[in-house]
Amino acid sequence: MARAIWERFSNAGHSVAGIGFSKCSIEYAKGQRAIYKSDISYFYQGYLTMDYGGSFSAAD
Repeated sequence: MARAIWERFSNAGHSVAGIGFSKCSIEYAKGQRAIYKSDISYFYQGYLTMDYGGSFSAAD
């Protein structure tokens, strides 16, 4: 299975966050995080209402 770009960023030492309003999608992503041993933070929230509390150097 091909690794997603955000997993490669995480494994290269970058801080990566995933945001979603589908509980199933977030749970699936957390399972992938365990498989690929990445350190991605996942948030079950809407991106329009989330308090990000900081800035990002990149977004997709």
